[in-house]
Amino acid sequence: LDRVRLSLYCFHLLITLPRPFLFCQSCTMPKQTKPNILLIVVWDFPTRAFHWLLVATLFYSWFSVDVLEDMDQHFYAGYTALTLILFRIAWGVFGSYHSRFSNFPLSFSKIRQHFKSLLNPSLSDYLGHNPIGSVSALLMLFLVFLQALSGLFSSDGYYVYGPIAADGIAVLSAPNPRR
Repeated sequence: LDRVRLSLYCFHLLITLPRPFLFCQSCTMPKQTKPNILLIVVWDFPTRAFHWLLVATLFYSWFSVDVLEDMDQHFYAGYTALTLILFRIAWGVFGSYHSRFSNFPLSFSKIRQHFKSLLNPSLSDYLGHNPIGSVSALLMLFLVFLQALSGLFSSDGYYVYGPIAADGIAVLSAPNPRR
């Protein structure tokens, strides 16, 4: 019962107090199992929400085409992914400390040093992304952005057109001249 209360309390803190660091000295397990636990919350709520919404959006994008065979839903999933990526770019500039791109350890020397440390396992001293995680996160953001952006210009030549597919002219509400 104490572990359940501890989990609920820490979950409540994660949701209601989205700060870069949250030191929770009162989160203690019963004395006989574990002493004081120091809880450090790195990602704030908007960053966590972005991560899981992007996962759900990418899954639904696949699901809408392969299972539902509904290209309209696929387009909506693409619009959602593009909106999420644009939000994350804005949050990477103006967001909390660990969400900012300026705090990602992206120098070549840090990346090389991190690769060397993989051969010699030691404790990581990174809160947030390590150098390899920073590169992979930015690469993923770029690739999903590029995929969603290319969907705006996509066309199969017969039935399905992205909103900017007709020679760069927006065809959101106009009937398709090629049908």
